[in-house]
Amino acid sequence: MTMPAHTAHPVKRLEAFASIGLAIVLAIAGGIFFFRWGDWEPGEGNSKIWYYLLAWIVLGYLAAQLIALLSTAIDSRSIGFGDTVCSILPAIVGAVVGVEALQGIIKLSTFSQNALMLMICTSALEALITLWVRFTVNRRTIGFDTGS
Repeated sequence: MTMPAHTAHPVKRLEAFASIGLAIVLAIAGGIFFFRWGDWEPGEGNSKIWYYLLAWIVLGYLAAQLIALLSTAIDSRSIGFGDTVCSILPAIVGAVVGVEALQGIIKLSTFSQNALMLMICTSALEALITLWVRFTVNRRTIGFDTGS
């Protein structure tokens, strides 16, 4: 009895769903924080601790996303489009919060403004890395003038 050849199948691994879940959780948690407690400012003695904690949260989020993305990319050649779309959700939520803050609908403290910019930049970076790995693993590029 011969073994069938390995066929490509859609990614059904836990890492792909974990990456999507992390992006959705960040979008929801960020939206709740900025809409409910956007004017919160850390106390006088603890202000630096909160900024350091914010940086470590960003680093942990990016590390978890990269580990999930690369472990999915190593095992399978089809990285889901849903992961790419969901990775930009926190940046969209951040853009909505930023527009509402500029219009004066929401008041953001200095700490919240920094957290908002970190959320937008982190999400955009993760989306770009996801697209880069997707194009690299799937050997897809965007080409112009391919008719020759």
